[in-house]
Amino acid sequence: MKCPKCFKDNKPGVKFCAFCGTSVQQSESRSTGYSSAGSSRAGNKTMISQAAPTMERGSSLNELILGRDSGNDVSLNDVSISGKHAKIFLENGNVFIEDLKSLNGTFVNGRKVQGRVRVKATDRISLGTHSLNIDSNNLLNSLFSRSSDGSIIQDGTLRLSFNSDWVGKIIYFVLIILLLLPWITVSAKDGQFSFTALDFALNSLPAGISAKGLNFPGYGSAHTIFLILFVLTLIGLILNFIRLRITDKLNIVNLLSLVILILVIVIAATAGSTFSFDNVMLNLIADNLNIRLAFPAYIFLMLCFISLFEGAIEFYISNNK
Repeated sequence: MKCPKCFKDNKPGVKFCAFCGTSVQQSESRSTGYSSAGSSRAGNKTMISQAAPTMERGSSLNELILGRDSGNDVSLNDVSISGKHAKIFLENGNVFIEDLKSLNGTFVNGRKVQGRVRVKATDRISLGTHSLNIDSNNLLNSLFSRSSDGSIIQDGTLRLSFNSDWVGKIIYFVLIILLLLPWITVSAKDGQFSFTALDFALNSLPAGISAKGLNFPGYGSAHTIFLILFVLTLIGLILNFIRLRITDKLNIVNLLSLVILILVIVIAATAGSTFSFDNVMLNLIADNLNIRLAFPAYIFLMLCFISLFEGAIEFYISNNK
C-alpha cells in the first residue's frame, strides 16, 4: 500500500503510513473509481490521477478538468495548483486550454493563458509551477492523439483532417466567382468588349461577339498564365477543406496565395500592352486600342493579399472566441 504523501510502500491494511504518519485508508477510500496514471518525479511529490472511462460525465473524453481536487478528471497534487485549475478540451480537431480563475495561473510556453489558447502536444504547459507531462496521463495523451495537432504526418502516417475554419473557404469561393466576371476591357472606336479570366484561360471569345467571325490566334503565354491562375485558385479552394497547417499562423494555402498574387501582379503590370497578350485583341480591333483591367481583377488582387494572412486571422479568431 503506497503512501499518497511520501510515496513509500507500507504493509497492506495499515491505517497510517509508518514513515510520515499520513492516513493511508482515507486516500484509498477517496481513490475509488480512479486509477493511478503517474508517479512522483525526482524531488517533486506529484500524484496524477485520471477519471475512469465509465464516469457518467459525457464530455470526459473531449473535455478534462485539471486541478488538485481528487474529483477532477486529472488530479495533480501540487501546492501551486488550485482545486479546479484549468480545463483542456478538444474542439474541431484542435486542443484548447482555459484557465479556471486559478490562483497561480496557467502558462503555455511561458505566456499566461487569457481566455482559451490552442495548444499542441509539443507545447510547454504549466499549471502554477507544475509542468504538465502529457505522456504520463492516458486521458491527456488520448485527447492530443485525436487532434490534428497541426501536423500532416503523425507517427510516420499521413493524416489529413477536415478543416473547420471558414475564412479561407470564403475568400477562395469569392476568388472563383471573380474569375467568372469581366477582367479585361478592350475599347476602341468600334465598341467595347469585356473578357473574363476564364475566357482567356480557355481561349474563347466572350458571348455576343462570336457571330462577327472574330477568332483568337493560337494558344499563347497570356492564355497559359490565366489557365494556371484558374487552376491554382480551384486547388486553393479544395485545399481549404483540408487541415494543412505548417505553423499555428501559417498553412500551405497561404503559400499558394502568394503564388497566385504574383501571377495577378504580372497580369496587372502588363495589362496595357497588346504584346503581353500575344496580340489577341489585334484580331478584334485594329486601331485606337485601349486595354485595361476591370474592377473584379483589382478585388481579386486585394483578396489574394488578405489570403496571405488567412492563417493568422483564423488563429486569432479561434483563440478569442
